[in-house]
Amino acid sequence: REGQTVKRSTRDRTEEQRDEEYLTAVKAGDMNAAQRMVDEAAKDAGYTIKVYRGDSERHNVFDTKRGAGTTQYGPGTYFTDGIGLAQEWANERAAGNGAKKGYVGEYYIQNSDYFDDRSVDLDAPQWKRVEDILRGYGVKESDMRVARARGFTGIAFALQSVGMISKGNYATSDWANATIVNNILREAGYKGIVGEFYDCNQWVIFDPSEAKSADPVTYDDAGNVIPLSERFNADEADVRYSRRDNLTEEEQ
Repeated sequence: REGQTVKRSTRDRTEEQRDEEYLTAVKAGDMNAAQRMVDEAAKDAGYTIKVYRGDSERHNVFDTKRGAGTTQYGPGTYFTDGIGLAQEWANERAAGNGAKKGYVGEYYIQNSDYFDDRSVDLDAPQWKRVEDILRGYGVKESDMRVARARGFTGIAFALQSVGMISKGNYATSDWANATIVNNILREAGYKGIVGEFYDCNQWVIFDPSEAKSADPVTYDDAGNVIPLSERFNADEADVRYSRRDNLTEEEQ
């Protein structure tokens, strides 16, 4: 309307306009506006799940071949929707590395193809890909039915029946066994795993590009503000969440 400023979603503007408006907000110190634009850009790019992660320090690229100090789901980068749990992780990892204080980061992860360990639906479509692989290893149909009712540990049970996992060792109590099940899910084409940990949801991603920083401003190695159009590049493993102050030598 004449005489009024019409606020448009970032998705209604060109990439160049979005970058210009974003950088203007950052330069003006308007972090509320910058955060709003980052949130909208994340959503447009498919990064729709807000999560937290606790570390001993900040990282630009996650090593998804490692774990989280837990054997629950094997290798991957672990996130949670519980900020309190993330803070516990940060405290534990900081203490383990001799640091005084850990770091809790806020991220967006893609609403991707995760194996849902919270589901006990015996007819869930997610099982078809897993069962095709298990059949290839010689798992019988009777053992497959039991596996469906137990989720991640059920796959371990099925693999026990063909000697791939030692009997009596559940996957979640042994890193090597959890890694075997983890590799089965990777082979099935899953991007990660979602399950429960205490009273929170927990995501484990297999590819570092699945996660991006939710910070209102991120900087490149030269200290320049990263444009909004480059924040959610799915081909880039760098989450680029680190602020310019207090960068570690690893981050630089």
